[in-house]
Amino acid sequence: MDSQAAIDGLRSCASSIYTNSRFYYKTKNFELWASIECCIRAKHLSVLPVKVKGHDGNYWNEFANSLANSAQQHYTFKFKLFLDELPLLEKLKITRPDLYIDLLTCRSCCNRKEDLLHLILCSKRCNVMHQILQSYQNHLFSKLRAAGELADVDPTPMLRKLSSLSCWNISSSNWSSYAFIQGCLPSLFIDLFVELSIPRVSAMKVVAAIHNNFIHKLRTRIWNPHTYDKSKWEDVMNITLKLKTTPRPSNLPATSYVPFFSLPPLTQLVTSRDSGTNWIKNSMTLSLP
Repeated sequence: MDSQAAIDGLRSCASSIYTNSRFYYKTKNFELWASIECCIRAKHLSVLPVKVKGHDGNYWNEFANSLANSAQQHYTFKFKLFLDELPLLEKLKITRPDLYIDLLTCRSCCNRKEDLLHLILCSKRCNVMHQILQSYQNHLFSKLRAAGELADVDPTPMLRKLSSLSCWNISSSNWSSYAFIQGCLPSLFIDLFVELSIPRVSAMKVVAAIHNNFIHKLRTRIWNPHTYDKSKWEDVMNITLKLKTTPRPSNLPATSYVPFFSLPPLTQLVTSRDSGTNWIKNSMTLSLP
């Protein structure tokens, strides 16, 4: 370990009075430490932490660091996607009008203003996005077929029902696909597994794994190339990391810019959900990490 705080936390876990003390509840991330303590005791492990110098070429330390960074990037991206807080140009024009002018368009295609839906529909990425969505559908269907075999039930009618959901058809007029991309999943994804005698908790874990795989592909094959294209333009415009992390000037007038949004306004004629579909509104609060 290269963190003294982590070593101290691990030593606290080894204390026989740790979980019975007030210190337990005052410890940052105490649930995580309690889980580690439980694992150590249940498996009768002997753990000896060794302090190493950070970023000094130690293979295992570098490997652990890369795993931690990858997990952090995954969850940061997932939460920002869900909250529609990804730093897309239409967001940056509001938060940093001193660096990003109103007229800026997508740095990949240079044709359209860049909001979340354009990130997915951009002509430079639409083929890749189609492949990712098809992979998601294939993965989900294969798990449903496997569950059908276990239950000795033909899942074909269920697959047809899944295929008919409008969330698979991404367009600039489809609120269902927008919600799906952000992480609001049709509850049918889970309900069909339950109908095949898969326990609900297990079904949720299966769907969570499939969706996390989708998020990973979305980040590595869509978001990362998009970020690279934008960073090349920022280099040319001398918009450095230091500039981006410096607070915007306090003497700037409040921006009157109204950010572009691809989807039509919600009306009685345009609903945010399929009329016959129940949605898991917040997958992160329903055991879908």
